[in-house]
Amino acid sequence: MKNLIYLFALSFAFFSCKKDSNNSSPSLFPTVYVAGFDGDTVKLWKDGIASNLTNGSFSGQARSIFINGTDVYVAGSEFGPGTFPIAKYWKNGIAYPLTNGNAESNAFSISVAGSDIYVAGYDGGPVNAYTKLWKNGVANVLANPANVSNATSIYVSGTDVYVAGTEVDASTYISTAKLWKNGIATDLTNGTNNASAFSVFVSGSDVYVSGTEIIAGVQLARLWKNGVATTLNSGTNTAYATSVFVSGSDVYVTGIENDGTHDIAMIWKNGAGTALNNGPYRGYANSVFVYGADVYVAGFEQTGSNSNTAVAKLWKNGVATVLTSGTHVGEALAVLVQ
Repeated sequence: MKNLIYLFALSFAFFSCKKDSNNSSPSLFPTVYVAGFDGDTVKLWKDGIASNLTNGSFSGQARSIFINGTDVYVAGSEFGPGTFPIAKYWKNGIAYPLTNGNAESNAFSISVAGSDIYVAGYDGGPVNAYTKLWKNGVANVLANPANVSNATSIYVSGTDVYVAGTEVDASTYISTAKLWKNGIATDLTNGTNNASAFSVFVSGSDVYVSGTEIIAGVQLARLWKNGVATTLNSGTNTAYATSVFVSGSDVYVTGIENDGTHDIAMIWKNGAGTALNNGPYRGYANSVFVYGADVYVAGFEQTGSNSNTAVAKLWKNGVATVLTSGTHVGEALAVLVQ
């Protein structure tokens, strides 16, 4: 279970969106949804106005948003009266638990296709936490139950269901970045280096996955296109790529890169990186969504040296809006615009 520390400590936000990446006729006044948390309360912001998905009695997080017609879906987790968080999703503010609270679980990504609701995450078993794909509330195990694993992102394209995640080999303790298509796994890394996949996006016949891989002792921000990896950061400091979005010929990736003293929220466009905050405190970019000519990024930034001073932030074209007061730790984990 020690590998859960590596596997889930990196699992910050991950990608979720309405599956219309081209935005051929964007509205002049789009609606911006952001999911996350403020203190112990799970939050959904609509155009900056917060609504509570939980009452704050138990801590939780909202990690993914999907819009289907007039219905708003959010996936995440909430602790219950017991010891463990419960994976669940909310539809128009009403909660639907996916697990029973007998073991640690979480829902990281949600997608709706027709009448089918897909949720990706993990659920603890007697020995390990392992990857789950829920379809209409029925769980399917994607990875080997003998291994620790996690599913962090889902993308439905036509009849194909893509899931990105990570699996830790029980014998070598090496984590491998994985992509499942219709339940069939592809290894994005060869099991030599620890790696994780955090986000998947499909554009035409191209499949993009963002994540991280540790090479020669350095944690790199990685982007795989059709299984071929590129490194986004300089390779000298710790970095990882949390979310990917493709708009036309442009590929946007968000993540974090350490400048030697603190973590910086980053966005890469076609491989060129731009810092979203300039310190002196930590910043994280968790999710990206492109709508027309506008680029939205959800994340958080510390306002002081204490880790309990973080505020949830939304950047639009690099300009930040603060979503929380700083009274509690706040974080924005997903953004969607329509």
